[in-house]
Amino acid sequence: MNRNLKILGYTVLVAGIGYAGYRLYKWYKEEKKLEEDGLSYEELLEAHEAAEIEKRLEERDALMDLERDIEQDQDPLEFGDGHAWRKENGMIIRNITPYENAAGIEYDPMTEEVIDLPDGQGDTISVVRKFDEFEMKDRFLNYRDKRSAKEIRKVIDDMMYTIRSLKANEMEYERMIYDKDTQDSYDYYCALVLDRAGIHNSKLIDDFAPIFAWEYTPNKQNIALLNIRQQLIDKRVEYFGFASKYSSWASIGELLIWFAENLHVESGKKSATEYLKFIFDKMSIEFEDFDAITHDTFISYLESGRTNKPNYDDTFGMFGLPKSDYDDSKSLWDEYNKRIEHEVGFVELEDEEGDEDDDSED
Repeated sequence: MNRNLKILGYTVLVAGIGYAGYRLYKWYKEEKKLEEDGLSYEELLEAHEAAEIEKRLEERDALMDLERDIEQDQDPLEFGDGHAWRKENGMIIRNITPYENAAGIEYDPMTEEVIDLPDGQGDTISVVRKFDEFEMKDRFLNYRDKRSAKEIRKVIDDMMYTIRSLKANEMEYERMIYDKDTQDSYDYYCALVLDRAGIHNSKLIDDFAPIFAWEYTPNKQNIALLNIRQQLIDKRVEYFGFASKYSSWASIGELLIWFAENLHVESGKKSATEYLKFIFDKMSIEFEDFDAITHDTFISYLESGRTNKPNYDDTFGMFGLPKSDYDDSKSLWDEYNKRIEHEVGFVELEDEEGDEDDDSED
């Protein structure tokens, strides 16, 4: 055994001496090149480091090309929806089908989005991309109320009655009459928002009241919609003050009322109640409880990943636009401005059943 160890030791020693000799020889060649090229040792060292960096970059690029080829050659991923999904550049994507190009893209806005990617020929191609798990957590709109839709309707009706009673007795009703940061104070504020907009139709209020429970989170890239949200928050600050849990967010209910009021101001043709009923009708939301379908509806109408599906009456979007105007719009803000163009151009909104009674109290 000792003899084997000695042989192993001699082998390692010889190998070490050989490697040292190789390094000395290489150093000698480098020094000789220095003399021939007239370079300093520092300059040669910098050139050597640059060559090493370039070599590592080439190896990295080759590895990325190999991974890309492997991704593109892999079998389609199956998600049970009949589409051929694939992994490409770290994303799970699929192509738009010919049918979808003609009839509208079918995808789940809760878990997927439509994006444009370079096609390698100087143009782009639309694909459907699945969100990763971190994006999914941020995709759900924030629901701020634990009560049922029925409970919210009841309490908003009660608050509207309180406001009418205070007005009838010529008493101050705009101030905070409940303790700050309580649920009652928020419900009363929602009733005030409806009252200030002149929205008193009982059925519309019942249909609309639950939307105050949903926080509005616009696309951060759309400055106009972020500014609207800030306007809504500023109004809350005026009522609740800065140090309030209700002063840091705005609801979808307030957003839709903002659109209705401003359509009324811009056009002067119909009341905020009529415009709100028009918008609400296009969205076709029925609140019995709050679930993924409600999430889906809000995202499809309010967020950037729109479904491109027609409404029940073959109009598009929450402002009931023709398809050409909807296709030209890149965001909800664009859709709103298209609606204004129609209103100012005296393009009549179609009559809704019961419009003549919209401002009456049931």
